[in-house]
Amino acid sequence: MRNNNVAIFSADMGRGGTQRVLATLSNYISKEREVDLLLLNKEGHYLREIDKNVNLIDLDSSRSIFSFFKLLKYFNRREPDLFIASMEHLHFISAIAILLSKSKVKAIYRLPSNPSYIYTEREHPTLYKKIQYKVLKISLKFIYNFNFVEAIIVPSEKVKEDFLLHFSLKHSNKLRVVANPIDTIQLDKVEPTKEVFFTNDYPIVLSMQRFEMEKDNFTVLRSIKETLKTRNVNFLLLGEGSQEKELKNLVQDLGLENNVLLPGFYADPFPILKKADVFVLSSFAEGMPNSLLQALYFNLPVIATDCNFGPSEILEDGKWGALVEIGDYSSMSEEIIKALDGKLQTMPKEIFKKKYSASLISKKYLTLDA
Repeated sequence: MRNNNVAIFSADMGRGGTQRVLATLSNYISKEREVDLLLLNKEGHYLREIDKNVNLIDLDSSRSIFSFFKLLKYFNRREPDLFIASMEHLHFISAIAILLSKSKVKAIYRLPSNPSYIYTEREHPTLYKKIQYKVLKISLKFIYNFNFVEAIIVPSEKVKEDFLLHFSLKHSNKLRVVANPIDTIQLDKVEPTKEVFFTNDYPIVLSMQRFEMEKDNFTVLRSIKETLKTRNVNFLLLGEGSQEKELKNLVQDLGLENNVLLPGFYADPFPILKKADVFVLSSFAEGMPNSLLQALYFNLPVIATDCNFGPSEILEDGKWGALVEIGDYSSMSEEIIKALDGKLQTMPKEIFKKKYSASLISKKYLTLDA
């Protein structure tokens, strides 16, 4: 006998945008269906945001491959109606487990970013990793065409186009564009932070993203240096990552110590976001950046690089903020000044909710299972 439940699969509830999306989906879908949240490791900052009515299942596996038999047992025992997973290596291992189980589950596989970046543009640190991703891509070409795969979700039209450059589907209607869910109910409860970061009261420009190559935080720092030639501003860069030391060195080299602060990663950055005056995104590549969406909901003027693949669609080619070329710190500085002067259009909440509210997006996932 099948249960009327949904299984959602993630590596953990760590600090990334993917984990936040799955946490939000778990909470909202659990309002209508029973939800099992399967984690390779029951850890991460977003665990505290999971509702009590979500069943947390710890697979206690250091790598996805080691979760195979536990997944197989889960599918045979629980026989969920719907299975949702994000990240390609989790697509692979779960598909094999479903294939070898007696379950009649339907799977929805979500891609958080564009395949071109994952398979061709990203630098893999070892030969083993390069081979691993080549094998993964070949495997997924078959897996995505399995009958139990109900839908493949991508966050934007451009990512959809990019997906079709790497994968061919027997049934093209499997590929769907569904935006990332934003918990607007949670955001409506946020109050601006009382934390003091600077001794002055200059406007705050904010960015929050990982300190990794693809995020190009160096360009934002140079744009702040340029902006300070004519305007008094402060800059907060929230996050952490492998480039932290390099970024702090650049802050010193540019003489920005009095106006720039890297206070670290915040599991709950929203009070800071609500206090900010301008939001900046500087990435080389994105799928659909949650931070940009959250900034828009708080009615902040936003500046983003016109990178593949999310910002231009979110901002409707510059209607709801400014788009600048990747690495162009001078143009970024000019747009920051426009934002400070109130010359950038912000997105009305009514329009935002119709596109990105979690209640609407979670229903779309369940409709795919109808």
